Amino acid sequence: MNNDIKMEKYILAKDIRETLDILDKYGGKTRVVAGSTDLLPLVRRTKAKIDCLVDITGIDGLAYIEEEDGLIKIGALVTHGEVENSPLIRKRAFVLAEACGVTGSPQIKNKGTLVGNIVNASPAADASVALIILGAEAKIVSKAGERVGKVENIFLGPGKPKLAGNELVTELCFKILQPGQGGAFLKLAKRKGLAISVVNAAVLISLDESRGICRDARIAVGSVAPTPVRVKDAEKILIGQQVEEKIIEKASLTAMAEVKPIDDIRGSAGYRREMTKVLVARAIRKAIHRAGGE
Repeated sequence: MNNDIKMEKYILAKDIRETLDILDKYGGKTRVVAGSTDLLPLVRRTKAKIDCLVDITGIDGLAYIEEEDGLIKIGALVTHGEVENSPLIRKRAFVLAEACGVTGSPQIKNKGTLVGNIVNASPAADASVALIILGAEAKIVSKAGERVGKVENIFLGPGKPKLAGNELVTELCFKILQPGQGGAFLKLAKRKGLAISVVNAAVLISLDESRGICRDARIAVGSVAPTPVRVKDAEKILIGQQVEEKIIEKASLTAMAEVKPIDDIRGSAGYRREMTKVLVARAIRKAIHRAGGE
């Protein structure tokens, strides 16, 4: 363990029950890790003190991707690389494979977990926007029981998930995409690879296949607010419409008006707003193309 990390105790948990016991005992000063790709850089940068680090990589039964009753379920130990390469995800929810495919280097993708990335609550996380437009839910457990919460409601702010100190996310699940539905993910970064998003966007379009009318639309954008956000006014513009270029332009302009980015080292607020418009328009076109089965 790196000397910069101030920590009283490290525990390799045997099962979920032991993990929950530890979380109950140490409370908010406990951190759960699997890949550690987000936590270790954070601790080195902030010199944060952790009373107890709980490693869940030794727990059996948390590394699955499976379909059950029309739902895709992903366990807490599944990595981005496993999601990207899963035949099930690529066939039934390609937008998520697309997002996980550009999440960091091969080393990060093959070590960092999808659940860990969500719990880290970065507003720029690529998989977050894909999960949000898929309507993904998280299974959250504690000694008091189990609850289910929408992924889009987990984010309170940068690095601040809406989770109690004694809670553990064990699974993500969402409905498989149906005929007439198409999703798309796009990312803008300083480099083609190994870079945090300046802006990212995910779109899910549901078409009435007989008439080509948009029955439903979900659009999520990242790195343009303290959390990933749904741009719901832009979604409303698409719903019930034959999605032509003038409608796409109107929706993308509305998305640009809905976001609240900041200036930082990766880009200015104005640039991010402009690129939100560009990425949303491109993602809508791509999602419509896929929804039409082309």
